[in-house]
Amino acid sequence: MSFKLSKQAVDVGLVTANPEPMLHFYREKLGLEEAPGVTMPGVTTHKFVWGESVIKIVVPDTDIKPPPVADSIDSLFQISGLRYLTLYVSSLDDAIQRCQDAGATFAAPKTEISPTVSVFVIQDPDGNFIEFKQDQTIS
Repeated sequence: MSFKLSKQAVDVGLVTANPEPMLHFYREKLGLEEAPGVTMPGVTTHKFVWGESVIKIVVPDTDIKPPPVADSIDSLFQISGLRYLTLYVSSLDDAIQRCQDAGATFAAPKTEISPTVSVFVIQDPDGNFIEFKQDQTIS
């Protein structure tokens, strides 16, 4: 059985105890377009658009535990669960320059995965890994 999709994308919610640095990172450093958010009892969700996908920064009204420390790319595979986002770009070099200009924390340098695919990885203020990927087979 397959699902009949109403949207050709996946949205992701990142719950944070660190809202100001996280919002600044996605809004100012990455320059993502901010869409109207949602406030419900107990939680505010800020939305940032990436193509057809939405990255949600979710801010609970109560104190929550900080995320586990992810101090290096090695820790990416030492904790189970959702550990990174992959954002596809048409120019990896342009994305690297933008992230460098923004002062992003690089977790892994540009790496060629195959003759047509290259990636690099940064971290947001909560330590979430963000993989930027250029796949020359996707236009």
